[in-house]
Amino acid sequence: MKYYKSIILIIVIGLAAQGCSDPSYPNPQVSSVTRYAKVLFVNASPDAQSLVYQVNNAQVVTLNPQVVSGYLNVNPGSEQIRIKNAVFGVVGSDTLALKADLVTQSTLTGSASYTVFVVDSVNRPFTKGSGFTSKPGGLTFIGPLSDNLAIQASKSGIRFYNLAPGSPTVYLSNAGASLGSISNSTAYRAGSSSFSSVAPNTYTLQVTSGSISGTLLASTTVTLSPGKAYSVFLTGKIVNPGAIVKVAYALNVIQHN
Repeated sequence: MKYYKSIILIIVIGLAAQGCSDPSYPNPQVSSVTRYAKVLFVNASPDAQSLVYQVNNAQVVTLNPQVVSGYLNVNPGSEQIRIKNAVFGVVGSDTLALKADLVTQSTLTGSASYTVFVVDSVNRPFTKGSGFTSKPGGLTFIGPLSDNLAIQASKSGIRFYNLAPGSPTVYLSNAGASLGSISNSTAYRAGSSSFSSVAPNTYTLQVTSGSISGTLLASTTVTLSPGKAYSVFLTGKIVNPGAIVKVAYALNVIQHN
């Protein structure tokens, strides 16, 4: 009887040990895919020379005025974007020059798309005294703007920015016809970060001052395709008082996808 009890005890212990063993999992697979953020850079300044763009102090692109980079891969996370020699800095006693760097720090999400505009005139005045640190004159950033490129397949997406220094409040239209909310009055440096839906078609885009049917400043013809996203932006340079046009108005279009 003791002999049988010993056999039963050994079997029970063996089953218990088997039940406590680690389950069998497949070997882990390390992904080689980096989900980069996509960043599109735009030199929208009317009078800057070629601008050198850096991300975390590494040069990524050089752009002439009114030139767009296309989307570039940037590591996600908190990233520093820098333009060399873009704002005024002190070079001597009571002496300033366009020698300091324009810098912004932004958190970018992997697989997301962004647009960064560089705007303003290199001659934009600086603030004297204690305000110089926050307003050093020269160029400025708009963005990174989040580009939601999930456009409805049967629609086109469009957004508008007024990036012409010294310009009055302006209006965007299709040959004088309203395009909805993006035809509302748009002051300098203003615009919508989101895309408005319009019917795919060929449009005669016009920018006017005073009203949607006011004085024509610039126009361009563009075909908007289904499922595509577009940024339209006004450039130029006007010196006040007198509204003297130093750089002619132009209407520029970016297709994002």
